[in-house]
Amino acid sequence: MPVTRVARALSRHDDPGEVRIRACGRTLALADSRGVFEADTGQSLLPFDEPAGSLRAILPPGGWRASLDAARSRGDVEQAQVIVETHLRVNPADSAAWSECAALHHLTGALESAARAYERSVEASRGAERARGLFNLGVVHEDAGHDERASRAYADALVLVPDFADAHYNAARVWERLGDRWRALRHLHAYRRLQR
Repeated sequence: MPVTRVARALSRHDDPGEVRIRACGRTLALADSRGVFEADTGQSLLPFDEPAGSLRAILPPGGWRASLDAARSRGDVEQAQVIVETHLRVNPADSAAWSECAALHHLTGALESAARAYERSVEASRGAERARGLFNLGVVHEDAGHDERASRAYADALVLVPDFADAHYNAARVWERLGDRWRALRHLHAYRRLQR
């Protein structure tokens, strides 16, 4: 992982704050007062112009979101996961990044990892964003066959946003599978009322 390589390379410098960092494909370069070096081998490289001092410089201009969008447009889910996970190592309280991480895990079928990432997103968010995270957590639980967990996630989302139509719809489906037709009908009626 790039962050591990950065930490290892920075440990060899007296003042890591004066080191500039740049990732070029799989090559990680560090620049200091002595020149520019490949992080793993120490081999000299051509100089580069980059803002100094931050792990955020690992990501290209436009930040992690632009890099993520580019990886998605290429269909490169593995690279997209690396981008999001690198961003989260630097910004562990970013609820949107946790949500992106969860969606990527969900896409690849890693449902337990997706659920953990959505839980982190929910912890870091508030209001409607938190309700959306709970809704997505419910979807992951449904996909994993955990209808009771899904019903709790949808209920929690509806506490935050009572007019969340999709949460009512999914809750209706889950309650029907769980055999509680009264709750299923109540949520289905709420969904239909909100769709008018």
